[in-house]
Amino acid sequence: ILQGYSKEVVDGMCVIPSLREIDLYSFQGMDKYSTRAANSKEYAEWKSHPAEFEIDGHAPVRELWYRASLAWQQILAAESDHCLVVAHNAVNQALICTALGLPPSMFRRIQQSNASFSQLQFTHDDVRVQCINSFPLVSMMEKEITKSHYKLVLVCGGTNDSSSILSRIKDVDTMLPCMVAVGTPGEQVVDVMTALEASLSSSAQSGIVAIADAEACDEIVRRCVSSDTDTVLMNQRRFDFRPGSATILSFTSKDSCHANLVCSNYTSQRLLA
Repeated sequence: ILQGYSKEVVDGMCVIPSLREIDLYSFQGMDKYSTRAANSKEYAEWKSHPAEFEIDGHAPVRELWYRASLAWQQILAAESDHCLVVAHNAVNQALICTALGLPPSMFRRIQQSNASFSQLQFTHDDVRVQCINSFPLVSMMEKEITKSHYKLVLVCGGTNDSSSILSRIKDVDTMLPCMVAVGTPGEQVVDVMTALEASLSSSAQSGIVAIADAEACDEIVRRCVSSDTDTVLMNQRRFDFRPGSATILSFTSKDSCHANLVCSNYTSQRLLA
């Protein structure tokens, strides 16, 4: 559903069929407990390798990526400079990833929480991420900081807001060590990645909080989210960061280049509201 589209519009909104939730075919209509009991092998494959998962002759995640690319063709044809798109978690992931040229292997790595919003800015030859998974409630941010075992909380430095957001984060998780990256953006990236890798290899730490400038934050996020095959993300700057904003990356393993992006460019004004 979007605003600003000119065809088949009712009260400023239009339904696009390709924005429906992911198709899981014979899994449809079953809860996860019934699915796991009746299809243990298939369910395990769906959970562990969703991008390669096939069912009833279909590849749900790859089909979803194709549908998202079709949806973008309609959305970007809207006779408006701004569109609001409302869709389910998996669909939003696919929309964000296809806009950035990222493959189906990124499924479940760009988090989309209920009632959150993400903002992309399109120009004639580029796509910029202005924010990902921004939460309307402070309690949701606190939950995300505490529930990940390994995490990197990036704070974009540059204003007094940095100290305010740091204070709030430390209130939520007092065990997170904090560092301030110094030097050129490239040197800041090296400092943060070195500290992150040390944290991931330690059994005593659950992550770090790092303050860096916007250019360094962008490269750190791209490094942590990209894999060797995601060269599109690594070619140029993609993420915007406002001074004082927070970005959270979580790690299910100790691989610093295989993070889940929990949220990006979350402003201190929302966090501290």
